[in-house]
Amino acid sequence: MTTAEQLEQWRGRTVVDADDQGIGKLDDVYYAPTGEPVLVRIRSGLLGRRQAVVPLDGSSVSRDHLRVGYRSDQIEAARHDEIGEYLDARTAASIGAAYGVALPSAGAGFETSAQLEARRATAIEAKRQADSLEDDAHRLGGQADHERAKADHERAKAAHADATATQAERDAAAAIEQADAARAAAEAAARAALPTQP
Repeated sequence: MTTAEQLEQWRGRTVVDADDQGIGKLDDVYYAPTGEPVLVRIRSGLLGRRQAVVPLDGSSVSRDHLRVGYRSDQIEAARHDEIGEYLDARTAASIGAAYGVALPSAGAGFETSAQLEARRATAIEAKRQADSLEDDAHRLGGQADHERAKADHERAKAAHADATATQAERDAAAAIEQADAARAAAEAAARAALPTQP
């Protein structure tokens, strides 16, 4: 039995049956939720219009092809209708029964490598977007902190200017009072300096 990584690399390569008779090309591999490769989908005929799904138990890989552990007549007898990128547990059990084997339990069904790659790509893109949004949030948070600090500084400057203006108003009022008092004293002194009438 070969590894999942090796099998994915064999897509498009020749598949032979247990008697070394060519039966088509490896189209894709179905994986259990555990990541174990369980079935292969084989395309044959004009433009690859015919397909068969075959369990991987008893299979082996040579330099030139993948050999499955079943004869072509068994594969032909077990042929199913068009099967997509996902096999539900019921369909998978039916395929296993057609070959007389019990496939691993898969309540969630089996997915092809193409389907898994698409989901991985979606997950990677979602993570990239999440990271980008998180970076944007940090950047905007930093800008908000900067603007808040600027606003606090401007408020402090305004409060200081207000206090300075208030003190200036007080000083001006005091100066006016002093000027008024000085004027009154000068007027009184001037009156006192006038000659008195006999």
